[in-house]
Amino acid sequence: HPELQEAVLRYSRDIAFSAADVYARAAEARGLWDARLEALVVDSIISGETSQEINSRVAALGWRADGPVAVLLGTRLDSPDPDQIRKIARKADSDVLIGIQGKRQVVVIGLLNQVDNPASKIMQTAISLSELFGSGDLMLGPTVAAVSDSARSAKAALAALSVAASREQLARPTLADDLLPERVLAGDQLAKQTLISNYYLPLVSGSAD
Repeated sequence: HPELQEAVLRYSRDIAFSAADVYARAAEARGLWDARLEALVVDSIISGETSQEINSRVAALGWRADGPVAVLLGTRLDSPDPDQIRKIARKADSDVLIGIQGKRQVVVIGLLNQVDNPASKIMQTAISLSELFGSGDLMLGPTVAAVSDSARSAKAALAALSVAASREQLARPTLADDLLPERVLAGDQLAKQTLISNYYLPLVSGSAD
């Protein structure tokens, strides 16, 4: 019967459109939820929350970089482009977490694959991302073993940004540990510990001269 066939077709079409609308709304809600969770994770890293909280949250986001991590800090563009940041990171075999905090942009860079020199690889990725930050100083925190330790990298990058004005013509990005003396003079205890462990103790254990 033509009328029955037309009614079934109309009903099937309405069901298909309704299902598509439901899926679109679910995808939009998921995207908004992911964005809020990602912002929360970045806030946690910047504020130095415990590693267990960070691990559980990045797992919910599908974080794939189970290895070395560093935090890149700078100003944001007038129109930030997180999709382009993710695209560049993927080409560099990296995963990223992105946070916008006022005028500041935070990118947590994690390597997807093991490499011989992870700090150098992360620096290369940071350089490729530099054009997606606004003008001004751009700091890369030290490379740490995992995202659970990323608060340490963020703390160093924040401290370096606070003393960056004491140097002229800094590279973009600049390693936070390149400003260890300035950070120590500003009262940064992490910089003091790093200077002692990386420079003073090796010198003391070397020759008496």
